[in-house]
Amino acid sequence: AYGTINHLHFQAYFLPYSFPCERAPVLPLRRVGNVAVGRLEDYPVNAVVFEAANCLDELAQVAGGLCERLSQANVPHNLMIFDRGARVMVFPQCFAEKQARGEVPEDILETGVNPACFEIAGHIVYKRQQDYARATQDSACRLLAEVSLPEPRFAEVLALLD
Repeated sequence: AYGTINHLHFQAYFLPYSFPCERAPVLPLRRVGNVAVGRLEDYPVNAVVFEAANCLDELAQVAGGLCERLSQANVPHNLMIFDRGARVMVFPQCFAEKQARGEVPEDILETGVNPACFEIAGHIVYKRQQDYARATQDSACRLLAEVSLPEPRFAEVLALLD
């Protein structure tokens, strides 16, 4: 969730349209058995993408294994499941950590948006009319970029796949 404490909760969300993260290109990294592992490209939040159409149990084991290792390393993360389980995205994140250190810009904090799973996937719920009225793709990407692990830390996450 928001990554302020270790906890787990589930939410279901159905849309007849894809989330913005689903439309982002995926850079293939490797295969783990029958599971293709990649990372999002051209998206404001770094994510690990797992895909396997015909072996959902194996996909669950591989993606779940990363989530276990992230939890053990105390790395907050969000997980989204798409395409009836054939595609999973894991978003390691650092928003609460940056917020606690005073590193999130004030204008982003003032929106009251606490980027969690759906916001990270691209559906941002603004709490104030003025933020909604001023929202642009650039401002949404700027907000989401505050969530994303920087490349060196994301490389450490990718190393957990081994």
